[in-house]
Amino acid sequence: MAVLAVSMFTQVILRYVFNNPFLGIEETSILLGVWIYFVGMALSVRRRESIHGGILTLVTRNATVIRAVRLTGSVICLAAVFIFGWMAIEYVLFAFKVGKLSLYLGWPKSIWSLSMATGFCAAFIYFMFQVHAEYLDLKNNNKV
Repeated sequence: MAVLAVSMFTQVILRYVFNNPFLGIEETSILLGVWIYFVGMALSVRRRESIHGGILTLVTRNATVIRAVRLTGSVICLAAVFIFGWMAIEYVLFAFKVGKLSLYLGWPKSIWSLSMATGFCAAFIYFMFQVHAEYLDLKNNNKV
């Protein structure tokens, strides 16, 4: 993120002070931004810091119901990131096959798309661990 901030600052100075922008900085900024975004998505799943509703604990105090709803939500998220990850992988393969290059630096456009596939695949792995842990928690706490 520091590299992204420095590159954007450099671009602003080049553009508005020297009136001579380096357009490759804009491409690299977008590239860094999407990689930070999608890796951050996976990291938030790993740390369990993703957005989730807290109203359930106001509706019921039954720990089993709360665990079951959380497990259901995690299974739905697991299915969603699987679908989006699959589509992202297909898009990366398509972008690689087409062979488009970025406008100023001439880098393969598939590098940008790969960030999306990487983020969804990592999130899928972390959701698998989360579903497994929540299932075991639900199963073990229902035993008397």
